[in-house]
Amino acid sequence: NQPHTAVLEMHFPAPQLLFDASVEVALTGADFDAHTSIGAVKTGRPVVLPKGSVLRFDKKILGERAYLAVHGGWQLTPVLGSCSTHFKSGFGGFEGRGLKKGDVIRLGTTPTATMAANEIIHASRWRLPGLFLPNPCTIR
Repeated sequence: NQPHTAVLEMHFPAPQLLFDASVEVALTGADFDAHTSIGAVKTGRPVVLPKGSVLRFDKKILGERAYLAVHGGWQLTPVLGSCSTHFKSGFGGFEGRGLKKGDVIRLGTTPTATMAANEIIHASRWRLPGLFLPNPCTIR
């Protein structure tokens, strides 16, 4: 994705997300024990989830915020050059508010690979190094 492509910032408890198309995702930040019905989704590594996958976050292991990127980005309308939500003003992001059960955010583009319904594909060999600070840690 391009450098300014929107990501979904999540706090725990994080939402369950249903993908109605095959999608390449990358998850980073906090470890909220991300899973689908067919396996774990590790942070720092892109994976392709088959159509119908439900991504859920079972428990908070480490960190406060997780970030989910999708290949092609989320289809959101930028406000003042940003897709961030400003809650106090009620604009940006998805209708200027946090996501609610039943909301639908359209994806940009999706991978063209055909996958079996029970397969998570590691999309590439790249991987982000561990970026976590020791817990607890002192920041000066």
